[in-house]
Amino acid sequence: MDTFKTLIRRTLAIAGFLCMATLAMAFKQNDILIWTGNVNANGQRINSVQLIEGRQYYIVARGFLSQGTWSQNGRILLNDACYEFNARPVPEPLPILQNNLGIALGDNQYHTDHAYISSLFVATGQPITFWIFDTDYRDNSGTLQVEIHEVPSPTPPVQTDTHTQVNQGSGAFCAIAPTDRLFWSGDVSSLGQRITTSPLVAGNKYYVVVRGFINQGIWEQNGRILLNDACYEFNAKPAPDPLPIFQNNLNITVSNNQYHPDHIYCSAPFESTGQSLSFWLFDTDYRDNSGTMRVELYEVTEALPPEQSTPPPQVTQGSGAFCAITQYDILYWSGNVGSLGQRITSASLRSGIKYYIVVRGSVNFGTWSENGRTLLNDACYEFNAKPAPDPLPIFQNNKSIPVCDNLYHPDHIYCSSPFESNGQSLTFWLYDTDYRDNSGSMQVEIYEVGEVDLAGAIDELTEEDQVKWTDQMTRDARNGLNNLLDILRSLYNQFNINYSKFVNEYNDRNSNPLQNEIIALCIGSAHNQFNDHQAGKDTLDALGNAIIAQAATNKNINMFEVVRNLSEVQDQSEEMAGKLEEMKNLLTSRGGDVDEIITSGQQLLAQNNVNPEFAQDGGVNIEFFGDGIDNFGNGLQDYLFGNVRRGNVLIVVWDAGNIADDIFEVSLSGMGSLGETPPGGRRNFDISLSPGTYTLTIRGVFTDPNTPPCTYGVQVYDRDTLLLQESNVLETNQELYYTISIH
Repeated sequence: MDTFKTLIRRTLAIAGFLCMATLAMAFKQNDILIWTGNVNANGQRINSVQLIEGRQYYIVARGFLSQGTWSQNGRILLNDACYEFNARPVPEPLPILQNNLGIALGDNQYHTDHAYISSLFVATGQPITFWIFDTDYRDNSGTLQVEIHEVPSPTPPVQTDTHTQVNQGSGAFCAIAPTDRLFWSGDVSSLGQRITTSPLVAGNKYYVVVRGFINQGIWEQNGRILLNDACYEFNAKPAPDPLPIFQNNLNITVSNNQYHPDHIYCSAPFESTGQSLSFWLFDTDYRDNSGTMRVELYEVTEALPPEQSTPPPQVTQGSGAFCAITQYDILYWSGNVGSLGQRITSASLRSGIKYYIVVRGSVNFGTWSENGRTLLNDACYEFNAKPAPDPLPIFQNNKSIPVCDNLYHPDHIYCSSPFESNGQSLTFWLYDTDYRDNSGSMQVEIYEVGEVDLAGAIDELTEEDQVKWTDQMTRDARNGLNNLLDILRSLYNQFNINYSKFVNEYNDRNSNPLQNEIIALCIGSAHNQFNDHQAGKDTLDALGNAIIAQAATNKNINMFEVVRNLSEVQDQSEEMAGKLEEMKNLLTSRGGDVDEIITSGQQLLAQNNVNPEFAQDGGVNIEFFGDGIDNFGNGLQDYLFGNVRRGNVLIVVWDAGNIADDIFEVSLSGMGSLGETPPGGRRNFDISLSPGTYTLTIRGVFTDPNTPPCTYGVQVYDRDTLLLQESNVLETNQELYYTISIH
């Protein structure tokens, strides 16, 4: 439930996960990026590459994700690795990015770029596991980017006089004249394949430009990655070392005996004989190489006579100023619109609500034939190929809502004026007459125009110099009170469901209440709901008292109705406190550690995304110890904790996707088909096998056609030894095989 989210902070504090202060660190040029990955908001865990024992590393986390909508004010919960920064007036510490080594990120400061770094740590030789912690993953979306950097140990100077001689090339960093024409371009691979240009025109002058660098594997002398541009190896040694790996069939050199930190090199102009050019990258062993370099062939041309410029497209008035997103505005939707003309559609907007559009970034529209320069466009201007930015509103939408304001924005961020929605979605695309040479995308965001948050409204409404509220202020206060009252009533009802379930389970003498996970879930969930209710009650009391204070001078306020509301919530609070104390006393009377049981229940809530009623009905992929029920109709009860196994081998297969719909068939060599899993559920195959090697087959039987593919998890136990644990995907009727050895 989204109300659980208000307790993430307390749960994390109990677990001891805090964003601690780091060393005063900055990225250094010789630090090595050894792994990067995206950690999903749905709680899935990802593993890094294996780190080398004894070496020093640090972790970097970038970006932010959505954890749904906060029930208390309806705003979107946006979290970076260490802070929740959107739903409340100021960013609040909330370290949701976790790892199995407990390595802390951050410096106790909110970073507006949403990038955080850890202290240095020494690896033990194991990979690191990362995941996003939340109490409810169902409404989450997005990912955080995580990087691991190695801090290399100092290496002794390397003698470079034995390397290949680098001959004089163009004599300067590359400068492409406005009149030079791009004649040909291609990508030359690090695996040694040759590419050949179109035939050149005899007698014309050309020059070669090569851009970028490749990976040539790991240097065995110090374990660092060998990165090469056209002329220098620049990563593995203390200083860039001449190594001209870029070759061509006419021996045209592109080096000028200087290392270019932009990794762009060019030749001196040469006169063509009419032949083609062939290019390749030289290495003594291509097996561990990766990447490509970009090669361009420019024709040297004379200046063109001036031409009459065509009038640019009219730019319609938009927001009228550089974009300003207030702390009260709510990010409603975001997406990336590609430069290839694809259309993307937002979520449906709410009718009658005001929104505005923000578009960020720029795209590449290829090379301009008139001067060979790259055509870069943001939403409203072409800003690279010509002497000054030129109006060109390529960002389009199906409602013709303008984002341009007749001003070039050097930050490439444009926004529309607020508009009132009719409840429909918006569709966005980038316009061009030829999409074939385009690349890149722009980020589009839709913000809902927000009101001042409830706490801020209370402060404003209760100021001493506020003699009398306006009618609108009165309506806002009453609406805020009613919305909060609905939330508190819901928490009260959920609490009582957990209380009733707790009492029923406690009175069931078939299980020990101190080891019954349903009981732990009930009291853990009830404890959360009570705390949420108390926090909401404090806000309700402040707002209700402010309204009552206005009743004397405002006949439109029904003071007695407000008093009844406050009294109702007070009664709820007292009843919940009494029942929670009753649950604690029942467990204490049986010798239980109440705090430990509550913490256990909260951890189950966090790990398995359940509430007790949902778990009892078999709506999750886990059997809970102590409820005495075969939750999945698979002939087994409580397999994870204490059930009596009939055989020596247990095979567990379940739907591991976000949507519970998949069915899998499980087969074993020598036994044939063991049966199918229930739709969207888990099945345990408890069997007896003799020692030997077997082939386990998992076949995708069914998935919702709208949400392919099938996503499964599998575990295999030989008695109590875990032989296999994996998550994977299958198309319908596709099979995957595993070899298992039983002892």
